[in-house]
Amino acid sequence: MSKALCLVALLALSASATVFEPVEKLDDVPAGMQYDATQPPIKHMLNGVKVGIVLSHGAEDIEVTYPQIFFANRGAQVSFITPGWLKQYNKKVVLSDFVKPMFLTVADLSFSEAMDMDFDVLLVAGGIASSTVCRNDGDAVKLLSKHFASGRLLTTICSGSELLIETGLIKNLVMTGSPACRHNLEVAGGLYQDVPVVAAEGKNLIMGRGPTDMMPFMQAIEEYLHSHPSATIATQPQNFLSI
Repeated sequence: MSKALCLVALLALSASATVFEPVEKLDDVPAGMQYDATQPPIKHMLNGVKVGIVLSHGAEDIEVTYPQIFFANRGAQVSFITPGWLKQYNKKVVLSDFVKPMFLTVADLSFSEAMDMDFDVLLVAGGIASSTVCRNDGDAVKLLSKHFASGRLLTTICSGSELLIETGLIKNLVMTGSPACRHNLEVAGGLYQDVPVVAAEGKNLIMGRGPTDMMPFMQAIEEYLHSHPSATIATQPQNFLSI
């Protein structure tokens, strides 16, 4: 059969069947699995600690909302740091449950604006769309590299661990992250561990595996910040948030 006849046959086949359906309402969009969003008891207050959450559109919602509530309950200040184009044109960033949009939140700073700000901790959220955008943003990579080199705490969760590839920190690093990213992390030289949390030995770096590990991940961050105080740490809890 000639190429022209093959093309005609393919067009006829595609015309005879419904290929695409419009999304008429948000409930038609599939969400991911349900996660336990239970917050742990407050062990240490983190008053005055400055936190930057690195994200873009499609960040996994619980990997943003859970840390924000956790830090706010302990008196820390949280800012959302996004690509420059997102902050300039969209102003708000979409948080998703798998591919289902769930929340909008304000983009506080661009990566370049955050470059010279002294955050005590940066947390790179997961969500494959978000981490892919951030991984390919030179300002994001520069921000993480500069922050880590300063000796302040750098943390990643789920697919956010892939940003470590671009920073050059991954070679021979015992680490964790989303199992879906394991191949990429190992090809880049990482020593992947399928465990909830890895605190890199002798380094200012903590990594979490994924959304089901939010509590131990955040507790590891809480302990690190308490034992490496860079701000006034109080002892009594104040003003609780919940979801």
